[in-house]
Amino acid sequence: MGILAIPALAFSQLSWELMYKYDVKKDKTPPKELSALQGKKVRIPGFVFPLDFESRELSQFLFVPSLGACEHVPPPPANLTVFTTMKKPVPFNYGQPMWLEGVFKIEFKAKDPNNPISGDAQYFIEGTKLENYFPENKNAPKLQKTERKNDVHS
Repeated sequence: MGILAIPALAFSQLSWELMYKYDVKKDKTPPKELSALQGKKVRIPGFVFPLDFESRELSQFLFVPSLGACEHVPPPPANLTVFTTMKKPVPFNYGQPMWLEGVFKIEFKAKDPNNPISGDAQYFIEGTKLENYFPENKNAPKLQKTERKNDVHS
């Protein structure tokens, strides 16, 4: 009987907790474990917040850790916001928890002054895959499906 080869994961798990530890406006350098993910393919659970509610398909959006995180003023802090550009447009499905996969960069993007619903994003992901979030096991990250007050990073 042959040996069963198990392929290595094609991505690294990224967490909101890790991203929250770094504030580009206060910290000179990101934590080592965050820097190690720069330019790597990552996977993170969260929610899509469109920059355009008119479109049926999205090629750019903000990715945030909780539902409703961008609907109120102030927006979530930049270190809890990922500006995402998908290689191929994805269907718009607001309110569903999603897994986002793509290449991760620590790259600040300021709010678009011409778009009142956009916000600052401290991170960027060039998305390759967006799929429904179904935790594989009981240790999978938990997502908040209800609205919460926005965090203030101090």
